[in-house]
Formats: sequence, C-alpha cells, structure tokens
Amino acid sequence: MSDKISFDPYETLHKFSLLWEKQVNDFIYLWTNNKEFVQMTNLGTEIHARYLETFKKNHEALAGVLNLPTKSDVINVANLTIQAEEKIEALEEHMWNLQDSMESQSKDIESVVEVSKEIIKLTKQLKSEFVKTKK
Repeated sequence: MSDKISFDPYETLHKFSLLWEKQVNDFIYLWTNNKEFVQMTNLGTEIHARYLETFKKNHEALAGVLNLPTKSDVINVANLTIQAEEKIEALEEHMWNLQDSMESQSKDIESVVEVSKEIIKLTKQLKSEFVKTKK
C-alpha cells in the first residue's frame, strides 16, 4: 500500500475561509477605529432613516389614493378583530350564565308549583272536612 495523501477540498475550503474571515475582521477593526468612518456611517444612517420615513409617508399617501390597505391598516383591522372576538366570547359566557340561571329559576318555579298544588289539595281537603263537620 502506498502512502498517498488524498486531496480534501473541504479542508482547503476551511483554510481559505479562516484566512478570509481573519482578513475581513482586521479590515472591520481598522475601519471602526477610524473616527471619520464612524461619523460618516452615523450620518449615512441618519439620512437613511429620514429617507425611510419619507418613503413610508409617501407610501401611505399613495395607498390612500389607490384605496389599498397599508401595514397600519392591517394592524388596526387585526386589533379590531381581536377585540370583537373577545367581546363575543364575553357575550357567550354571559348568555350561558343567563341560561343556567333561567334553568335554576325554572326548577324553582316547578317546585313552587308543586307546593302550590299540595296547598290547594290540602285546602280542598280541609274545606270538605269543614263542610262535613258543619253538617
């Protein structure tokens, strides 16, 4: 058997990527230590933020003219939907409570009717006995 060294492309790629990573990190380190670069980056970020804000306002205006929903419109609709669902759930719970209380009142009414029937029955019985005793 011969001691041939096989070529591993992944090992070569790994070495190149480590070398490239070190060079990029050194480059970033040098630029971030540069005061002018940091100031220009800060200025560029502020300009970009203003540009995005202007773009957002123009987008809202154009969407309003074209009658298209915007991101804020979708958010508002989602919030309203959630609120409506919560109110519906509260109403359902309230209806269930009312239904339960009506059932309990119905049972109470049934028991009152039964007692009333017993009282009427006893009253008739007393009346018939009273009539018998009068004779």
